[in-house]
Amino acid sequence: MTVVRVEVLTGPMDGLTHYSHEDELVIGLEGSADLGLDFDPRISRRHARLAFREGRLVLEDLGSRFGTWIGAQRLREPVEVSAGAVFTVGDTLIEVLGQGDSP
Repeated sequence: MTVVRVEVLTGPMDGLTHYSHEDELVIGLEGSADLGLDFDPRISRRHARLAFREGRLVLEDLGSRFGTWIGAQRLREPVEVSAGAVFTVGDTLIEVLGQGDSP
């Protein structure tokens, strides 16, 4: 089983750490996503996804209104990320803490 860990670095849910034991982690509004960020007014219902594809962790925007960003670059297509990657959804900055097989 694969696992991905992320931490919210800014925004209303600063400090929240989330662990997913699935092959994907959907970020968006509570009830529609695995990681719910209800207190960010710029988050879409299903905003972005981290997913394992062929052993690689890939970040993609799911057609959100305000986009998913790595630095000043708005994601237009899925991009491979690894531990230490930082990205923005809405007004929330998120860091990938780790990935791989669960213990």
